[in-house]
Order: sequence, then C-alpha cells, then structure tokens
Amino acid sequence: MGQQRQLNVRIDTEFADRLEMFAKKHHRTMGDVIEMFVSQGIEEVETDERFEAESLDAWQKYVETGECVSLSQIETRFKKALSRATEVATKDKAD
Repeated sequence: MGQQRQLNVRIDTEFADRLEMFAKKHHRTMGDVIEMFVSQGIEEVETDERFEAESLDAWQKYVETGECVSLSQIETRFKKALSRATEVATKDKAD
C-alpha cells in the first residue's frame, strides 16, 4: 500500500451508523470500507469512460472513412463487457 493521507469528510449520522455497522460486520475499519467502495466506484467509472471514448473514436473513424468493425469484433467487445459486468456483480454479492 502507498502512503496514507487523512481526509476529513462530513457525512450524515445515519450513513455513518450504517458504515460503522457494515465495517464491524466485516471486521474492517470504516476507512477500509470507504476506500474499498470508492475504489470500486472509480474503477467502474474509469472503465465506462474508456468504453465511451473508444466508442466515440470508432464512430469518428466511421464518419471519416466509412470503415467499421466486424461482427466478430463487436461480439468480442460485448463478451468483454459482459465478463466485466458479471465479475462486478459476483464481487458485490460476495461482499
């Protein structure tokens, strides 16, 4: 793990209570739980952003050249996306 920094974040009491109960149930610190969920959320958003950027690039290439991807390339991309979604869903159920 890299260096650690302390952040002061204001959250409402109900959320803090839920966070504390979850942390205790899973034998983790509240900071660990927050980091785990925020990291997952950031990874998901970054993955979505990459997908969107790649899609926009592909669309721009199509507009400019008329070239498009093959059906097998589309199927490969959707299989990867499905695999990632399944992985996230499975991980969420395990936690």
